[in-house]
Amino acid sequence: MNHPRPNPARPPAARDPYGELKQRMKDTGPLDKAPGFIVGLVHTTLLIGMGYGWWLDKHNAHHANPNGIDLDPDIDLPVLAFSEEDALSKRGFERFMVKHQRTTFFPLLPLQAIHLRVETVKFLLRSRRRR
Repeated sequence: MNHPRPNPARPPAARDPYGELKQRMKDTGPLDKAPGFIVGLVHTTLLIGMGYGWWLDKHNAHHANPNGIDLDPDIDLPVLAFSEEDALSKRGFERFMVKHQRTTFFPLLPLQAIHLRVETVKFLLRSRRRR
C-alpha cells in the first residue's frame, strides 16, 4: 500500500506532527505483531496520548468496512452526515451542523483529536468495570 510521504519542501510548522507519527507507526508493519505493536504502543500511548488497544480495534473495524454506513466507526459522527438518509434523521443542533458541514468540517478537526482521547478514557473505564 502506498502511503503519502511528508513533503520536505513544506516548512516543519506547516506539517501535521501527529499525522507524521501515525504514518511512521503504520509503516512498521502489522500493528498486532512486533515490531509494529511495540512502535504502535509507544506512539499512541506515550507520544499521542491515546489508548493503543482501543485504537487498534477501531482501526481494524474501519479497514474491515471502509466508509460503510453503520459499519465504519470512523464515520459514525453525530455532527456529520455521509448519506442523505443520515442527514434527514438529524434533529436540533446536529441537524444544524450537518446542514453547514461544508463550512464546519475543518474547524471540527481539532475537536476530533480531543474526542479520540475522551473515547480512550471511556474505553479504559468500561474495561475496568468488566474486571
